[in-house]
Amino acid sequence: MLDLARRLQRPTWPRGRTPGPVPRRWAVRLALAAIGSWLVYSFVFSDQGLVRIASMRRELARAEARSRVMASNVKQVDEELQRVRTDPFYTEKFLRENAGMVRPGEIVIRVVPESVAQQAIHARSLVLPPLPKGPRGLPPGAPRQP
Repeated sequence: MLDLARRLQRPTWPRGRTPGPVPRRWAVRLALAAIGSWLVYSFVFSDQGLVRIASMRRELARAEARSRVMASNVKQVDEELQRVRTDPFYTEKFLRENAGMVRPGEIVIRVVPESVAQQAIHARSLVLPPLPKGPRGLPPGAPRQP
């Protein structure tokens, strides 16, 4: 039994150094670290890396969404154009709303939003009135030229 226990024990090297060349483990570890960092950089951060691929996928998804929106807009405009070409009542309505056309004898009333009216009043208040001119065409109090 003792013999079996000795055989199962892990062999230990004698104290001191083993004869032969000194192993250069630090150089191997440094080389492996450099190769590992280069691989990580090339797979993650390079032009063909994971970060670039993910950003290109997001950009492609946004472009496809914009394309779908534009396609639906084109479809709506085509339908409206077809209605303008074929339906005379819709044509009249379209021209009245978009081109400002009216029938003879009609009175046009435009409703201006309050914010636009306030902006116009404010813009007029900033403009200074012209100075009154004196008898010689100069404003009062201006120095006379000899």
